[in-house]
Amino acid sequence: MIKCPSCGKTYSSVSSLVKHIRLKGKYDAVHEMIWNEFKAFETSLDDDSFTETDAFREFLMRKGLYKMRKWEFASST
Repeated sequence: MIKCPSCGKTYSSVSSLVKHIRLKGKYDAVHEMIWNEFKAFETSLDDDSFTETDAFREFLMRKGLYKMRKWEFASST
């Protein structure tokens, strides 16, 4: 479970949260700010092999808003 940093709504996966923030960012200023900050972060990544979901997960981890679980780490390597 992961919470939206803008509104606090809970999602079961990072990909669902990405969709939520992308969609809400079109008409809500706070979500738009998070989305724009993420897009700036995404362009600064050196590794092009990140999917949008992986990049968003990394963005949240660097902001201290997400902690990867042990089983997620094992499946991502």
